[in-house]
Amino acid sequence: MSRRKGPATIIFAVILGLATPSGLEASRIVSSKFKDCSTLLKKHTKGVAVSKAKRGKTKAMISASVYRANKALDRDQNGIACDSGDLAVAWTAYEFSGTGPDVKALTSPANEPALVTFTHSGESNFAVWSLDSKLEQIDLLANEIGDYTGTIFLDRGYSFTPEVARHLQIENAESWTAKVAPASSAAAFLGKSAGSGDSVLRYDGGRTTISVLHAGEGNFALTTYTKEGFYDDLLANEIGDFSGKVVLPENCYIVISADGKWSIAK
Repeated sequence: MSRRKGPATIIFAVILGLATPSGLEASRIVSSKFKDCSTLLKKHTKGVAVSKAKRGKTKAMISASVYRANKALDRDQNGIACDSGDLAVAWTAYEFSGTGPDVKALTSPANEPALVTFTHSGESNFAVWSLDSKLEQIDLLANEIGDYTGTIFLDRGYSFTPEVARHLQIENAESWTAKVAPASSAAAFLGKSAGSGDSVLRYDGGRTTISVLHAGEGNFALTTYTKEGFYDDLLANEIGDFSGKVVLPENCYIVISADGKWSIAK
């Protein structure tokens, strides 16, 4: 014997229907969830922002529902899923240490830029080269007599001819350490920064001008790289003291090579 639904049951069903998404809406939410950033970026190439305010000057698509479905992919928790910061923090920093010459394989992703912070204690010449997968030299990352502490940007060369570093070659060293970390872990440039020696800053903003100062006797260079790790522009290159204004491109890494104190400010 069948039972008719009473008024209370009908009202409850209506309320329940209003409180839950329709089958079509539910399927859309499920279909907008991606397993990783590589998959998401095939459809939304600049990432997905939860709001216009969070998107800022980036080119991420704005969709609160898609963002919520993929919130776990927003690793740096800046309101944008799968932006350049999220891609870089998808792996954990690791460290090498030793005494004397050595060659170490890099285990970080080949398609992402990285930072390498070196320390050296001793009186000998400390030199480090980046090597490709065939153990051929790419770039001289550090070359100093005596003690050294500095952070180097492990870039990917030019976008049209990428060069991927897969090893570090340490030469003529005494006691040393090398910490490899995601480029996104670099200190943020928020309008004013100062330091000493080789350093890397992360800039998330629009094109602007900055004042640059350097006090030292050696070569001073200020270079920018894209968030993907490719060479962008050489803003300053001077031996000794430097003072001037330069144009800083949008959304970039700022790589400082210096032997003395430096400062940059909007």
